[in-house]
Amino acid sequence: MQAEVKGIYIKKLDAYRENVIPNKEKLAVKININISLIELKETESDDFVIKSSFTLSILEHNTKTDIGNINAQLDVLIGVDSKEELISEWENTGDKKLPQPIRTQIDNSIFYFTMPVAINLAEKMQMPIPIPPLINKK
Repeated sequence: MQAEVKGIYIKKLDAYRENVIPNKEKLAVKININISLIELKETESDDFVIKSSFTLSILEHNTKTDIGNINAQLDVLIGVDSKEELISEWENTGDKKLPQPIRTQIDNSIFYFTMPVAINLAEKMQMPIPIPPLINKK
């Protein structure tokens, strides 16, 4: 089964910052990202809308102290070559899963769409940029 991501639309976006970080450039951060697929709906044009959520948590690396959080609720519009197979796969798995290649494609599309928004929002809220630092070998 082949899928094409035709569009991603932000339905809701929220963020919070716990504290002002005085020297965020020297702060080592840990980034947790979670993407969840919540609901699959067929459209009138035989495409599908997947309701999903994106959560990005920024933590201080050593103490795991919460620095901030960015959440988005998204609609992902996809087209598939076998809609019956997609519906069957979604409904016949206990926790509503998609075939792994399609799930990976959707996760990557959400990530590439949402990360520039998250980076810009983190910067505007005076949080560390949510990209982990490079690790240097010693």
